[in-house]
Amino acid sequence: MIGCLAAVSRIAGCLAFALSPTRTWFYTAPLFNIFSHTGLTAVRSIATKSVAVEEVAKLSSVIGVMEALAPSIYMPTSSFIYVQTIDTFPGAFYLFDAALTVVALALFIYIYALVKRRDVVTISSRKEEYARTNEVSRF
Repeated sequence: MIGCLAAVSRIAGCLAFALSPTRTWFYTAPLFNIFSHTGLTAVRSIATKSVAVEEVAKLSSVIGVMEALAPSIYMPTSSFIYVQTIDTFPGAFYLFDAALTVVALALFIYIYALVKRRDVVTISSRKEEYARTNEVSRF
């Protein structure tokens, strides 16, 4: 749910920045974007719960590398979009950011549905047993 909130917040913020009709709207757009950075926490949480305990360190290092590489791909792409559209629609790179976030939102919704389905499959009488044998609870 936190990931979905972060994605919706990011999309709303990008749309507010891209389509701001006045300077006042542009300066109030960060209010829509306030929860957008909580998505990284949700990604780390979901990812570490999805792998075995022995693999958490490897997963964390892969996530760290991806977080370092992402700006080197995103920044030149958004700069190119900005330079190409500055005369016609300067907020186009915000729409590019929103489009990328829609993909992330779809993934969060898919993962949420998978987790809910897993919770339904778990028999309620065995929930206590499942909680004790869960890989995450071994920390």
